[in-house]
Amino acid sequence: MRLRHVTTRKREAGFTLLELLVSMTVLGLLGVMMVGGLHFGARVWERTESAAQDQNRVAAVQALLRRQVAQMQPQQVRGADRRPRVAFEGTAERLVFVAPLPQFLGQGGYHLIAVETETEGGARSLVMRWQPFDRERPGLTLDGGARKEVLATGLRSLAFRYFGHDRRGTPSGWLAAWNDANQLPQLVDVAVTFEDSVEESWPSFVAAVMTESVER
Repeated sequence: MRLRHVTTRKREAGFTLLELLVSMTVLGLLGVMMVGGLHFGARVWERTESAAQDQNRVAAVQALLRRQVAQMQPQQVRGADRRPRVAFEGTAERLVFVAPLPQFLGQGGYHLIAVETETEGGARSLVMRWQPFDRERPGLTLDGGARKEVLATGLRSLAFRYFGHDRRGTPSGWLAAWNDANQLPQLVDVAVTFEDSVEESWPSFVAAVMTESVER
C-alpha cells in the first residue's frame, strides 16, 4: 500500500515528456494566434484612423465651401456683350463668384473665386482658385496670377446644382446651370464622389446664399 501511494504522489508531482510537448505546442499556437491578432488589430486601427482623417478633411472642405457660398456678393461685372450682369457663373462642373476670403488666407477685400476640378497625372482634384476682384475687368476669367488651393484629391466626379426664384417669385427648381444674369441663386448643391468610396465619402451638401439682391 505504501509503495503504491508513493508512486502516485510522484506522478502527481511532475509532468511526462508527452505532456510537456503538448503544453509547449498549445502555448506556441496561442502565441501565433496572439501575434496574428495584434497585426490584424493594428491594420484595422490604421484603416480606421485613416478613414477618420479623410472624413475630417472632407468636413473641413465642406465648412469652407459653406462659408464661401454664404458670403457670395452680388457684385456686377460687364459680360461678353458689355452689359452689366451679376458676378456669378454656375455650371454643372464649375462655380465662380465674388466673396471675401477667410482670415487664415491673410487677404482682405472681395475676391473672384472659382471652384472646379483639375486633372493632373490622371488624377482629379477639387481645387479653389482666387484673385482680387476688379469690377472694371470684364468677364469672370481668372488670370495666371490667381492663387490655388487643392481641397480634395482622388475625385471621380463633381456636380453643382442651383436653386432660386425668378423676379416673380416662382421657384426655379434644381438647375444644372444658373442663367439668371440679375441675381444670385439661393441654394447651391455640391455632389462629389471619390474613386475610393470605401475610404472616403462626401455627405450630402447644400449651402445657402445669404445675400439677396444685386448691387446697382
